[in-house]
Amino acid sequence: MLAGCRCQFELVPGSSGGGALSPQPAPATRRDDKAPGAPSRPVSRHRHRLTRRSSPAPGLQAARAAAPFLAVLLRRGRAAAALLLNRHLRAAPASEARSLLSALPAVRDAVSYNTVISALCCRSGGDLPAALDLLRDMSREPHPGARPNAVSYTAVMRGLCAARRTDEAVGLLRDMQACGVRPDVVTYGTLIQGLCDASEVDRAVELLNEMCASGIEPGVVVYSCLLRGYCKSGRWQDVGKVFEEMSQRRIEPDAIMFTGLIDSLCKKGNTRKAAKVKDMMVERGLKPDAVTYNVLINALCKEGLMREAMTLKKEMLEKGVTPTIVTYNILIRALSGVLEMDEAMGLLEEMIQGDIALEPDACGVRPDVVTYGTLIQGLCDASEVDRAVELLNEMCASGIEPGVVVYSCLLRGYCKSGRWQDVGKVFEEMSQRRIEPDAIMFTGLIDSLCKKGNTRKAAKVKDMMVERGLKPDAVTYNVLINALCKEGLMREAMTLKKEMLEKGVTPTIVTYNILIRALSGVLEMDEAMGLLEEMIQGDIALEPDVITFSSVIHGLCKIGRMFQAVKVCEMMANRGCTCDLVTYNCLIGGFLRVHKVEMAMKLMDELASSGLEPDSFTYSILINGFSKMWEVDRAEKFLCAMRQNGIKAELVHYIPLLAAMCQQGMMERATILFNEMDKNCRLDVVAYSTMIHGACKSGDTKIAKQLLKDMIDEGLTPDAVTYSILINMFAKLGKLEEAEMVLKQMTASGFVPDAVVFDSLIKGYSAGGQITKVPRLIHEMRVKNVALDSKIIRTIVTLLMESNEECVVLVSNASIVKSCPCRNATTAAAVTSNSLPIEVSLELAPPPPLPSTLAVYFPGADPSAAHSKILFAVTSNWVAGFRSRQLCNHYME
Repeated sequence: MLAGCRCQFELVPGSSGGGALSPQPAPATRRDDKAPGAPSRPVSRHRHRLTRRSSPAPGLQAARAAAPFLAVLLRRGRAAAALLLNRHLRAAPASEARSLLSALPAVRDAVSYNTVISALCCRSGGDLPAALDLLRDMSREPHPGARPNAVSYTAVMRGLCAARRTDEAVGLLRDMQACGVRPDVVTYGTLIQGLCDASEVDRAVELLNEMCASGIEPGVVVYSCLLRGYCKSGRWQDVGKVFEEMSQRRIEPDAIMFTGLIDSLCKKGNTRKAAKVKDMMVERGLKPDAVTYNVLINALCKEGLMREAMTLKKEMLEKGVTPTIVTYNILIRALSGVLEMDEAMGLLEEMIQGDIALEPDACGVRPDVVTYGTLIQGLCDASEVDRAVELLNEMCASGIEPGVVVYSCLLRGYCKSGRWQDVGKVFEEMSQRRIEPDAIMFTGLIDSLCKKGNTRKAAKVKDMMVERGLKPDAVTYNVLINALCKEGLMREAMTLKKEMLEKGVTPTIVTYNILIRALSGVLEMDEAMGLLEEMIQGDIALEPDVITFSSVIHGLCKIGRMFQAVKVCEMMANRGCTCDLVTYNCLIGGFLRVHKVEMAMKLMDELASSGLEPDSFTYSILINGFSKMWEVDRAEKFLCAMRQNGIKAELVHYIPLLAAMCQQGMMERATILFNEMDKNCRLDVVAYSTMIHGACKSGDTKIAKQLLKDMIDEGLTPDAVTYSILINMFAKLGKLEEAEMVLKQMTASGFVPDAVVFDSLIKGYSAGGQITKVPRLIHEMRVKNVALDSKIIRTIVTLLMESNEECVVLVSNASIVKSCPCRNATTAAAVTSNSLPIEVSLELAPPPPLPSTLAVYFPGADPSAAHSKILFAVTSNWVAGFRSRQLCNHYME
């Protein structure tokens, strides 16, 4: 078609870097040129091969793409060609559009440039540098219709603002003005929105003033941007200024602006004020729409105010505003979150059968996959898996295809309900529907198994993943490693971490934090430090966070390696990781544990200078640390400081100080503190026991008995420690009847007295000359399976030694039974009682032959009575010695 034209287009270098087509004079016809219609010469085979093998040059491709537009240019002129080009550029990919634009200098106009610039400035797949290059090319265009205008500059400004490059965007405004291009309301609005989004509201206000001064009237959209900027920056006091200025300019806020303000207030948690803004809308004659109501309903649901949210949905209907699928999904998600499943299911029924219709042929709002998925998840969380299955069937019957997420919820439901036998059904149904489980679904199953303590089966599921061609990711491994660590299987956990590396799965910061925390918990600090070093210097090069460092520091402090803990703290600071309050608390507690008070106080000063405030746990550490060192005054000083800082004192703060006062016999101060505790918080068993122990230690039986009475009157059941303290006190004071009464209360409460209690009673009876009651106590010990320890055996032997009457020791060895009177004898033996070895401290004579049984009969007791003798089964280590050599010889005969 173009063969007869007087001019032809030649590929020349374009202004934008690519080839461009420009009209050139036709070259003179050569002699050998064929006339029109003459047959062309055959192309050589060699040239044909080259053409087939090599792809067209980029310039040739551009020329081919440009040909239709050039044809229109020649036929109908530049305007028609530009119109066709611009229509094509809107549909073409950005890279292709840019290439075509560069190839058509004779066709392109400002609209062509603006179309490509807008595509290059979009967030997804954009290219801001290329857009800026095109803007520069526009400014060099010879044709006035192709030079940049306000739209060109505004498009690039929008891209720069989206990339948070607001300084460059404002600089472009100045370039625009210098080139004589007048900004319009959209230009200023774009910049004001970008500055407000970047929380640079004051600069946005300056631009607004400049805009007004230049005679451009701002609209409601500009003021909406400014309003959002104030809300985002937390400058709520300036919000009123926006409405005042709008009122002065006689600009009425619209529903969108009010909805934006309501949304900002809701995001800040000020739902009550947001509701007042909605009422203000109505007063101004504006009708809140479904979006406005959805914003408020969503905020109320997030705050757990479900009744208020449902009331607002009812108000929507009364005001003639139709709830949307979004409205129902918000409410259903919130109700499912608090397991109000009957009400959530009622909303589903209302959607399907209600009077609200999105389509003329529909009888209600059509539930979508989100609606059904949310309900199925809620039912599974509420352990109503059978209802969830019914709903899944209903979902499928309505033509909505469930995805892997829905089946994952069902799987978790079976796991949570302990219906492991039904887990296979989920995979079977998925297989029938040709839905493949993903790694997330398998990881959820592994997590459920681990939470049930079935780590071995969880590991098999991981292997099943691999068999199905799915690769376990770091999350999968982290779940398993965490479970192994909780079970104390540190070797297995470390092996799994090694497997991760072998399988090409990179451990994450979570992986290392799990392992380091677990190792620090079992005080394997060398291995924990090794992992920290591996993170920093290893091939993976992960940056430790506050949790990593705090876990290591906590473990080091627990074992008293404070020098190393300080070094880790320094390393933490050098890597730009700021110590948090948890870290400081660990270090302060560690230094107090090793009595390094000066270092602990230095850390307290450092904590304050870093802008952190001590919390309840900090004061608990300080009070506990100084109380254990018996520095009661300093501990009390921190208790007062805590109250002055507005932190309420709890039992955890009081009890260590109370115990220190009681242990040091400061009963007056302890009583004052105890009364203060009673006023400020509810006393527990530990508080009463501590005070009773102090009273017993000081020998004040009256206060001890009164405290016990008060304790029972408060509805508190004394524990074994409390009873033991009282029995020991009464036994030592010789008040054996009262000791027996407390012992009866103790056993009636279901507590078994330990060997210490019986030891105190035996000593008490011995001191009171009631030695005949000792066998009954020993018999009771045997009945209650109380193990005889070395202390109580020593007490019994001492009792025999101090007895003025003669007791009989029968030693049986095979068929030989001998008796010997033992007066003032000391016995030292390694014996067993109730099959448990008990060490007894020794004054040894040469070892005698080994008897199998030692029976001690108490004086005045009936030898035939079961409780009148103590039987000690003896081992091969049993040895005995007597001070009397004659008795020893007699024994060895």
